[in-house]
Amino acid sequence: MHCKKGNDLNIKKLQRTIFSGLGLQVLKIFVNMFLRVIFIRELGTQILGINSLFTNVITLISITELGMGGAITAYLYKPLAEQKYDEVSILMEIYKRVYRVISLSILLIGGIVAIFIPHFVTGYNGNLNLRLLFLLFVLNSSMSYLTAYRNAIITADRRGYIANLVYNITFVIQSILQYLALVTLQNYVVYLVISIFATLLQNSILNRIAVRDYNQIFVRKLKPSKKDYQSILDYVKPMMLYMLSGVVNNGTDNIIISKFLGVSVVGMYANYVIVVSALQSILQTVFSSMTAFVGREFYVDKNEGERIFRMINFIALWVTFLIAGGLLLFFNSFISWWVGRSMVLSSATVWVIVGNFILIGISQPLIVFREATGSFVHNQFKPVWSTVINIATSLVLVRFFGISGVLFGTIVARITTYFWNDPMVLYQKYFYKPVKQYFMAVIAMFGSFTGYVSIWHFAISPWIPNGRMSLLQLLVFGILYLVTFNIYSFVIFGRTVEVRKIKSLLNKEYQKDCD
Repeated sequence: MHCKKGNDLNIKKLQRTIFSGLGLQVLKIFVNMFLRVIFIRELGTQILGINSLFTNVITLISITELGMGGAITAYLYKPLAEQKYDEVSILMEIYKRVYRVISLSILLIGGIVAIFIPHFVTGYNGNLNLRLLFLLFVLNSSMSYLTAYRNAIITADRRGYIANLVYNITFVIQSILQYLALVTLQNYVVYLVISIFATLLQNSILNRIAVRDYNQIFVRKLKPSKKDYQSILDYVKPMMLYMLSGVVNNGTDNIIISKFLGVSVVGMYANYVIVVSALQSILQTVFSSMTAFVGREFYVDKNEGERIFRMINFIALWVTFLIAGGLLLFFNSFISWWVGRSMVLSSATVWVIVGNFILIGISQPLIVFREATGSFVHNQFKPVWSTVINIATSLVLVRFFGISGVLFGTIVARITTYFWNDPMVLYQKYFYKPVKQYFMAVIAMFGSFTGYVSIWHFAISPWIPNGRMSLLQLLVFGILYLVTFNIYSFVIFGRTVEVRKIKSLLNKEYQKDCD
């Protein structure tokens, strides 16, 4: 069987991007967990809560970006694939101008918000200057946009592994310096200044790489016309709403928790967030790395789209429910061992956190195809409804159920909008097949997952009478769970078309030399 060198190169780029991204996320997991313990020990739970709160506020202020970065990157796939470098050059010029406006907007809006930021911090009794701290967050976010536009071409050209290598290097440097600042100075201001330095270093390196490798694009300096701007706007406007909704849905929880329950609760929740976010980042790294590949392949051969989607979706379901089961069984025991029993939240809250994780995890293939195909142009106001439902539900439920109510609002918003609509649009508008098979796959995996986790819960309960496991128990039960879950799932789903195709791909050796 013969293959094309271009296809081999594409696959190699995809593999490098995925594995380098995974390496980055694994590194971040261990380093962040270590730094979190040092952070709590040296600065306390209240400062941790403030750090998490300010991060969310900055995320909301960065809403001025409106997803332009991801949208323009997606818009670059086609002209890069077709080697239309004049068009790419115009896109990069638009990107540059937009990002400079965004940088200035964040600086101005952040400065205004800094005046009122103490009103969002409930329960803090320290003497730190909250406005100064927040302005450092603003400065870091604003400066990150000044040269970041050039980085997009590296990602769009399926060379994300290069960006991941730079992220790894700068992250290690940042982490070492922040550790030294915590243990020697116990100074939160220095901790934040180091983050700004790392952002500048990272963007500077990527900027040099982009200019060096894509000089034929940047030297053209073509000026975009009004038609170019309008064309971009028509394409990215629907995607902006998706990005906007994602930012608001993910960024408002800590603000509501801080206002109604206090920054100490935000600090406790932040420990769960760092674990879940790390796991989500691993999933997102794997699947987002496929976007450029899927996008370019989809333009070449749309008939392969549904087959590729079913394989990717099966992998996402399997991995998401595997991780979710582990979180339900071991999350609180892990938190107790890691940062202390006083930081443990209720089991009900853990269930809601894991529910959100499941919805985000199983949506990854849909996001990949939504961005690769441009399907976000359909039902453009769905993200707006999701945002409204999320905020309204959270504000009502927080008064009755506390933190669990806030987080459950996000679940309600996702289920009533994205969960059912995204697959329906993809299957009806692009695959021209009934969406029933997608939901049947989700239901089958969910049923399998529920039964298996229930068995495990009753099986291990006699071994943990106090509800908390020791480190040895966590390791032993964790390994047993991973092995048995995969065996159990393989027995049930091993004969499906998706598994057979995945096995075929894994067994295949790519030819090093092509005819």
